[in-house]
Amino acid sequence: MPTSSQIAFNFVPHPYLGREDFMVSSCNAKAVQYIDNWPSWPYFAICLYGPSGCGKTHLSRIFSDR
Repeated sequence: MPTSSQIAFNFVPHPYLGREDFMVSSCNAKAVQYIDNWPSWPYFAICLYGPSGCGKTHLSRIFSDR
């Protein structure tokens, strides 16, 4: 009877935090629009908020790279 085995691969995780890696959806489109249109904001500053894992850090990274 054949036995099966698993091979473990040593993948190095890469955080993809560039603009081309951000998935725009209806719930974050306005925030992305503001980031893309900086410095032509109609306000002095904006505030990004939302639950954990929704992309705030990714958007702030995109903004800081600009």
